[in-house]
Amino acid sequence: MAVRVDLNLPENGYVQSGDWFGSFIRSLKEQVDAELERRKREGRWVPDCKLGYIGVEEKVGGQQVHYHACLFLNGEIYRGLGEFPTGRGFDPDVLGDPRAERADSLAKKIVMAWA
Repeated sequence: MAVRVDLNLPENGYVQSGDWFGSFIRSLKEQVDAELERRKREGRWVPDCKLGYIGVEEKVGGQQVHYHACLFLNGEIYRGLGEFPTGRGFDPDVLGDPRAERADSLAKKIVMAWA
């Protein structure tokens, strides 16, 4: 499965320098790996699923840097993005908040990885 995403940094906020895209990929890989391990512990069959990606950093004129990426995942594991995060129950900036929803869809995993 291939998913195209555009990743933007805040326009009017404090942004530290860093390897934004690399951090995003590492976080998403960790979330995917954790889900696969959870499925194995539940006794479910789990095919290999290595996160593949291509990405490019872009800055046009005076705009903030942003990224375009295509993520590649095993279609036997992920058949779509699933439910998108909505409402106050999902706060990707508070990963340890027990009130926050679990990232139970690929869309939520992407949002949390970028946050």
